[in-house]
Amino acid sequence: FARADAARDAQKPAATTGSTQPTTGVEEYAKDGARARLARSSGELTFEVSSSVGEHTCELEGKATFIAPDTAKYVSQDQDDRCSASFSLVPDGLTISTDGCSGACGMRADGSMDGTYKRTGQK
Repeated sequence: FARADAARDAQKPAATTGSTQPTTGVEEYAKDGARARLARSSGELTFEVSSSVGEHTCELEGKATFIAPDTAKYVSQDQDDRCSASFSLVPDGLTISTDGCSGACGMRADGSMDGTYKRTGQK
């Protein structure tokens, strides 16, 4: 998120890109056992998601492309990893749904990133 922080520090005004998504600072979301950080810009959603079940964890980061005004889709470019994730933004919340992301998780944490998150802040 260094790039998102640098953009915020430059205090650029919110602008509309080719999509309907404005450029924003880092948005933070949480649910039981999981956290997500997002930054929107240029029709993309830069994300970091981490979750845990006991000692087992999942961590996924990357860039998702907006496919609708409030929905972004990530598909891994790694040929050995077919992980995909959908991000649906709602007022004060976020829903994440993953498929095939077991490579990003410990053995008992697969699927722990999925669910509805509440917005906790923006930097």
